[in-house]
Order: sequence, then C-alpha cells, then structure tokens
Amino acid sequence: MVSAGSFPSASRRRFLVAAGASAVGAAALRATPAGAQTAPAPSTGGVFDVRAYGAVGDGTTDDTAALQRTIDAAQAAGGGRVLAGAGRYLVRPPGLRITGPVQFEGTGWAPVADPFPPASAPVGSWLLCDTPGTTVVLLEIDPATGRTPAGAAVRGVAVAHRQPGGTASFRPADYPAAIRLAPGSTDIVLEDLLLLNPTRAVEIGGAGGPAGRILVRRLRGQPLTDGIVADGCYDLLWLDDIHFWGYWRWDDGPAGVQHWVETQGAGVTLYRCDNPMLQRIFCFGYAVGLAFRQSRSGTPHKVKLSDSDFDLCGTGVLIAGVGASGYDPHTFVNVSMQGPDRPDRENRGGIVVDGRSSQVRLSMSNVAIYKFGGSGIHLAGAGTSALIDNVFIQDVNLVNGGAVGIRAVGGARARVGWQREITVANGGPETDGEVALAVGLPAPSAPVDLAVPER
Repeated sequence: MVSAGSFPSASRRRFLVAAGASAVGAAALRATPAGAQTAPAPSTGGVFDVRAYGAVGDGTTDDTAALQRTIDAAQAAGGGRVLAGAGRYLVRPPGLRITGPVQFEGTGWAPVADPFPPASAPVGSWLLCDTPGTTVVLLEIDPATGRTPAGAAVRGVAVAHRQPGGTASFRPADYPAAIRLAPGSTDIVLEDLLLLNPTRAVEIGGAGGPAGRILVRRLRGQPLTDGIVADGCYDLLWLDDIHFWGYWRWDDGPAGVQHWVETQGAGVTLYRCDNPMLQRIFCFGYAVGLAFRQSRSGTPHKVKLSDSDFDLCGTGVLIAGVGASGYDPHTFVNVSMQGPDRPDRENRGGIVVDGRSSQVRLSMSNVAIYKFGGSGIHLAGAGTSALIDNVFIQDVNLVNGGAVGIRAVGGARARVGWQREITVANGGPETDGEVALAVGLPAPSAPVDLAVPER
C-alpha cells in the first residue's frame, strides 16, 4: 500500500483536487432535491463533476441535459476532465456530444445481466439508453465553431441499451452506434469500456472527411449486430485488447440472442483504413469475426492482425467485395479461429476471400483453423494471392459440401510452406485449384564450428 506521504507533490495535488471535486458534487446532491437543477459549479483544477451540474444517476431520471452541461462547461474552459461517479445515468435524445478535448471518465464497471431498473443497482458508472435511434456519445467537429474533439477520451464507463425481452424471434432494437466518432475525428482514445448489449457498439469515421490516430483498447461487451466499424481512417487505427463475448444473454433458444449474433453479428468491420493495427482481438459466437469490405472511401490497406482468436464464428476472416485498391498486403500472425461446434448450417470457412474480390494479397504465419463446415482457407478472385506458412487446419468440410483445406480458384493462387498440417473431414482433399505446396524438408545447412581456437 502506498501512503499519502509517498506521492510526488504534483500527483498528490491532483489527487486532492479530484477528491475535492467529488466532495463538492456530493454536497450539491445532498442539498438539492432529486431531479432539480443546480447552478453550474466552477471547475476545480480542470475537473468537472457531473453531479455538481445536476446529474442524479438513479437510472430513471433523464440525465442527458445535466451531463451535457458538464461537458459544455469543460469545453468552454478549453478542456478538462468530466467525472461521472458511480451511478446509472439515463441518456436520451439527443445524446451526449463532445466537440473539444474533454476526458469523459467513469469509475469503472462490473458486468450485470440487466442494469435497467428495477434491477439492483450495478457497480460502477453506467450510461443507459432506452430510446432507439439515439447515439449515446458522439464525438465530432462543431460545424458552428470548427472546434475539434482532438485530444478527447472516453474511459471507465459501461454503456447499455434497453433491448427486447423474451427469447422468441429476438431482433435487437434499432439503435445506431453507442459511441460514434464522426468524420474528421482525430487523436481520440476509447479505453476501459463495457458495451454490454448495444445493437451497434463503436463507429469510427465514414464519408465526409478523414479520421485517424484512433486508439481503442480494453473494450469489452456483447454487440449484437456490429462491434467496431471503421471507415475513412487515413491515419493509424489501433485496436487492442477487444473482447466480444456473451456478457449479457446467450443460450436462450434457437430464435434468441445467440441465434441472432451467430447469424447477423460481425465483430470488427474495416472499410477504408490505412495501416490499421489489430492485436488481441477475441470474438465469440459471431457470424463473422473480422470483415474487410469496400465503401465509397475505398478498402482496407495493409491490415496487421496478430495474437487474435475468433471462436465459434461462422467465418473467422471474411474479405468481401474488395477491389484492386486493397492491393496492399495484409499480414496475419498468431491467429486462431474455430467454427461452430455443431455442423448444422453451412458456413463459409476460416479465412475467405470471396469471388467478388480481386488483387488481395495475404501473408500469414502461425495460423490455426478448426471445425468449419466450409474450407479452412478459401481464396477466389483474379490477382488474389497468399503466402502461408506454419499453418494448422483440422476438421473442415464438416457439412460434407465439397470443401477442402486450402482452395484457390477464379484466378487466385496460394503458396504453402512445408510447415503445415491439414486434416479434412469426410474424405475431402487437402487442396484445390492453384495451390502450390512445398515438398520435402529444406536442405540442412552446413554445421557451424563454435569451438574457440587455442592461442
């Protein structure tokens, strides 16, 4: 344990300032009836407590205006920390809007099945939304002033949508992204977040201006239709430590949440992104773990995927409709994927480049692919090529539909190194089409004499 006296003086001052701001907010809450507005409190060392601006956090009071007043006060001061202490803050239209260097921070979170009343109060800082069509947090350039959200961050909070109950014919409510970084957003950090049950979780960029230098890390949740969607990111996009799993509801029948996510959900979707770096991505039970697609802005360029796993996904990595502008090579290193345990429906396979794509180049090493109804690796499209080494493919073609271990057709080709192990179910072949397999072991090099000569 670190004593107060052991803090450096600057750190101690910051600690005391934050504690003082929390005390101010608590005093204002005690002195004001629930739901009533307080006069905006001045900033204390650049710290703005949402309760000092009238936020209640009881899960039933609409706190949208109070939260926005706090954000606006921080922006008017040129930036600051907006502190949302433990509570359930109900956000309704128009949602929260950040257009300056604001650090929106909560106290962390603990996952629960249902954070909405009358459920018992969850632990941590929660933003609840029960109104479809609402983006909970929007970061964008202010068209009136030109002010940008560069330097902004959202961290330490949980976000939840109210979704339909029951298990029969589940379909999520029509919410846009819970957190949206509009075109032109740069130098933004999203970290330490739980997005419990959003229809769509995070949307980055789009048509209307480049975005870039975006860091998303330590993100947990169960997005139901789209996890992270990025487009128009012309500078670095960094996704690190993303965990999409059944935090909310899962085994609830053939027409419930699980079925929806397995057939409709996509963990990460990239459109035009230059040099995106994806590492430690885990997606469980999605129709597609990672998708490359094309928009008016273009296609993904030079995607770097490492240390990631797509478990019980219909397709691990899907490259669909990507044209020649995606010609730059994509690299996959230390990646594993497993299809659904039960082969009761056709799924495309582990890594799939569809026939509408062309001139897609892949380089992959240390890749493990298990239990897919389709092929382990399926490449189609003129000019598409793949260099593959250190690959383990097992139990593909489970639905016995003529799939193979590695297939390259329609003008695609693949070269596979000798360090491979391919096992195809139902008597299917290891390869099909223009697949060249290295034969034999490489010639041993001459022995090196490491003896130190005597003097």
